[in-house]
Amino acid sequence: FLLGRFDGAIFLLIFIIFIIYVYRSMLSEKKTVTKQFRKDFTHENPLWKNVLLMVGGIIGVVIGGKLFITEATVLASLAGLPKAFIGLTIAAIGTSLPELATSAVAAYKGKGDLAIGNIVGSNIFNILFVLGLTSMIKPIAINASVLSIDGMIMLFVTLLFLLFATTTKKLYRWEGGVLVVLYLSYLIWLIHGLF
Repeated sequence: FLLGRFDGAIFLLIFIIFIIYVYRSMLSEKKTVTKQFRKDFTHENPLWKNVLLMVGGIIGVVIGGKLFITEATVLASLAGLPKAFIGLTIAAIGTSLPELATSAVAAYKGKGDLAIGNIVGSNIFNILFVLGLTSMIKPIAINASVLSIDGMIMLFVTLLFLLFATTTKKLYRWEGGVLVVLYLSYLIWLIHGLF
């Protein structure tokens, strides 16, 4: 299967529509969001310090993620692991470290909307913008098994997450536990397929 330039253009168009939708939604809820923001952060650090900490945090997470991916990929390649396996596990975990850190801290501080928004927004950005832009630069060949089996697993887990999140408007610990167990089971299945 080939993800061509036309497919990439469609992805980018959908991403632009999504950004416009988010922007308009933000404008309609601006007063509510501003009021809540002031309520939550009036006793926090001054603006300049928040900006400095944010930039420093981003740099640290990005550098750490890059080092993790580079070294882990080298080790996996030396061990003779397939590229698809490296991409689905090591690279995926490494690039998700920023989301893990951000969402974990946000959830700990009771900012559930930020935690969920970070994960959903990151996935939308990766699928629509990153894949769209990359395939427009150069068409991407996709392994059929990755598209069928792993793609179906991703779709199932996404639907399960939506079911958990929309039924009670809250993600409980046991639901998070189910998602973690499913991911660990998926990793075991991938590793088992290598031997």
